[in-house]
Amino acid sequence: YSATVLNDGVIAGASRYGVALSAADSTVVNTGSLSGGIAGVSLGYGGMLSNASAASITGILASGAAATIVNAGAVTTGAIYGYDTATGTGYTLSGHGIALYGGGGITNLAGASITGAVDGIITGGTDATVENAGTVIGGTRAVYLNAQNNRLIIDPGAVFVGVVLADTTTAANVLELASGASAGTLNGLGTAYIGFQQVPIDAGAAWTIVATETGMAASTIAGFDGDDRLELTDLAYNAGNTANIDDTTDILTISDSLGTGLDTVQLAGDFAGKFFHIGDAGANGSYLTEDGTPCYCRGTL
Repeated sequence: YSATVLNDGVIAGASRYGVALSAADSTVVNTGSLSGGIAGVSLGYGGMLSNASAASITGILASGAAATIVNAGAVTTGAIYGYDTATGTGYTLSGHGIALYGGGGITNLAGASITGAVDGIITGGTDATVENAGTVIGGTRAVYLNAQNNRLIIDPGAVFVGVVLADTTTAANVLELASGASAGTLNGLGTAYIGFQQVPIDAGAAWTIVATETGMAASTIAGFDGDDRLELTDLAYNAGNTANIDDTTDILTISDSLGTGLDTVQLAGDFAGKFFHIGDAGANGSYLTEDGTPCYCRGTL
């Protein structure tokens, strides 16, 4: 059996939950206000929740099975507890915006917000996917991906306030850079976005990825093309530096004018007939781009 709640008014639970559903495949559609002492909504065995653009929910807890949550409005912090494998802390942390403990997916639409005193979003379970086109804010972390297989999809213009951390005990963490009407910038791969082994760029997207040499080294970047740009903030620009791709390994090597290797970036894709160029990114060090035009002189475009 399943249950459905359609709310266009105000539901407030004083001690625990505004709405608590334990039936499988339950659905909550909120166009009003939901709040509770622990969370506005508890989906005890997964299900689906939709929060409309003018609606609000104080904390969402989904456990027991996979859940699908789509937020177009505002989700604010609830008193939701959870285990923190990043710090080894037991069930003592409270103050998450959305806790997706049974796996599933969260989509935060453009203009929407999710806020948590500790984590804006925390996940668990087997597979968890979070897509953000709006704003996610966390006092400790904006997003903490603690499932066995984690995927974070970032749309151009998305905002994260707080670090984004994927559980580094698993090697199945993907940070996907989505296409959109405008170009996007990912600032701090490896420092602000931690634990992602794979960083695919969607077809038709245009992204600038900003990172230190160490931060970039932990990830494989797939789908990089002429619309994209890499900025290595701690690699000082020198007009004599060059960048060359190994077509077998897809390792991009940056060398100085004497051929001494300075840094490498692991890419993935088909780069036959493509050339990489180095430019001056000012305070951000050096940038790398790719196109079909060879450099006839070292360090020139």
